Amino acid sequence: MDFVIVFLVIGCIVALGVAISRQTHKTRQQMIAEMEDFDLEATTPHQPEPEEPVAVEMPHIEPAPEAKPAAKPRSRKKKVEYNPNAVDRDKDGLVQDGTPFERPAEPKPAPKKRRGRPGKKA
Repeated sequence: MDFVIVFLVIGCIVALGVAISRQTHKTRQQMIAEMEDFDLEATTPHQPEPEEPVAVEMPHIEPAPEAKPAAKPRSRKKKVEYNPNAVDRDKDGLVQDGTPFERPAEPKPAPKKRRGRPGKKA
């Protein structure tokens, strides 16, 4: 019994599909026939020729005032004096770096080591 019901339902679906297909085929043929009879030039509205461009005067705009240049930073050069006892603190072999008095560092003698017992402090 179930087999018969399923068979009838499938048959109805197929019949409905065939009917819709025939209707679609008829409307498709009608559309093709209408397109063959269609006159594109008769239905296109006439467009006027474009007008020549008109010159438009722009309002006068004054340029913005130029900004004043930034003030130059004042640099004061420190007066550098010759230092006969200059010390090479960065250990690059030069003393008074970046000055007119720049010169090679003189090797200092090694300090004398004390030998023996340290003295008593009073």
